[in-house]
Amino acid sequence: MNIKEKLLRNLKECGQKRREQGLPGMYRYVSQLLHNLHLKWKIQNIGAQYSSKFPRKVQIESSSKCNLSCPACSHARETGNGQHLTLAELQKILRWLELKPFSIILSGIGEPLLNPQFFEMVEILSAENINCEFFTNGTMFTPRINAALLSCPNIRSIAISLDGARKNTFESLRAGADFDRWKLLVCQFVEAAEQRRPLPILTSTHTVLAKSNFDEVEEIVLLGAQMGFGRMHFLDLVPVDKVAGSLAMSDQQCSCVQQRIFEIAKKLKVHVTLDLRRKKIPPETEVRCLYPWDYVMVSVNGDIRPCPALFGSDKAPVMGNIFQQDFMTIWTGEQFEDFRKTSAQGTNHFCNFCPYY
Repeated sequence: MNIKEKLLRNLKECGQKRREQGLPGMYRYVSQLLHNLHLKWKIQNIGAQYSSKFPRKVQIESSSKCNLSCPACSHARETGNGQHLTLAELQKILRWLELKPFSIILSGIGEPLLNPQFFEMVEILSAENINCEFFTNGTMFTPRINAALLSCPNIRSIAISLDGARKNTFESLRAGADFDRWKLLVCQFVEAAEQRRPLPILTSTHTVLAKSNFDEVEEIVLLGAQMGFGRMHFLDLVPVDKVAGSLAMSDQQCSCVQQRIFEIAKKLKVHVTLDLRRKKIPPETEVRCLYPWDYVMVSVNGDIRPCPALFGSDKAPVMGNIFQQDFMTIWTGEQFEDFRKTSAQGTNHFCNFCPYY
């Protein structure tokens, strides 16, 4: 993507934020763009070990348990049942984060709505003036859960997995889910979320592109539009292990999927974003990824990880554990600094398997 294309994309996204979230949403988006430009300048001119004083983006895994067994996810091949984050553990994490972010993502490799204390966690964030976002597979939108979600004013954004428009494809990629029941539950929730006042919950779809759903991307966009989604996100499958890697699109498929998605999205007036693998390796002077400098993932057991793409991978690095160490010691420590340096230099062996790196 050249400079002109990036500028047009940013202007379009800015307008979208203005329509969906009003002036505050647009200001936050512009602020993030300026922050990223400033961060890149500091990395290139001050040093790759430079980091934000505190992470601006925080993701906390509320549960590593899941009711599905999706083949692209390492959870399907892990032993053990996983665990839920406790309220005391969440409060301990928040105490270490001296600068509270505007919003926290309360999900990781598991299904967050399985945690019986999920809504109490949302209330804890609300008491700290922190908004909540999360990802869900969409199978748990019962009337009781819907009512609870709608009653939480700080829940502003929910991304729902949509990996197939045909029953067989969907149920093979979301093993354990019933396609027809899923559609019914999700449609009911999306309609209610859009009608919430004074602020609706922003809902979007989250589609992992693979060999098996490549042929139906137009149908996926159409289904999303029919279900009431105005925003859809497509991303390349991250090969977290050999099994997941075998499901990924070929380079040839990846090269043509973007145009197909944008054409149908334009026709249906659906806002679409994509994260696809790079077509060529960037020069060493280009900062490829900003996650190591202003993002942390806290896994359910307290492990600090520097990237959401690496999370759940058999290659995932751990920078430290927030239940055993002071957070700032981890954030400014030698291991994290080395991770940042090698990431900036293009020599980070943890990142080399990532399609976005």
